Amino acid sequence: MLQENLKTYILGNKVIEQWREDPSHPGQVGKIKSLRQNGQDIQNIEYTYDDDGNMIHRNNLVTLSDETFDYDELDQLKRWEYKNGSLIPCFKFIYI
Repeated sequence: MLQENLKTYILGNKVIEQWREDPSHPGQVGKIKSLRQNGQDIQNIEYTYDDDGNMIHRNNLVTLSDETFDYDELDQLKRWEYKNGSLIPCFKFIYI
């Protein structure tokens, strides 16, 4: 049975923070969840990576924001798209 790598921290303000490793990309975070003492979510963010280890997707389940990232052949960020409800800004990066 595969054991999931989970680290839990209790911060000075009593917030409980949990870091879960992405099982398909060892050493990279797959999820960060922060909770108040009463169990209320402060943040709940999931991460997805491509085969080169570049983050290609980040989803915040608390704010309902959704981000996608595209990279060029040198693994440089070339496009970032942020969605939050109807707001969909898209940023393109040019390297000189």
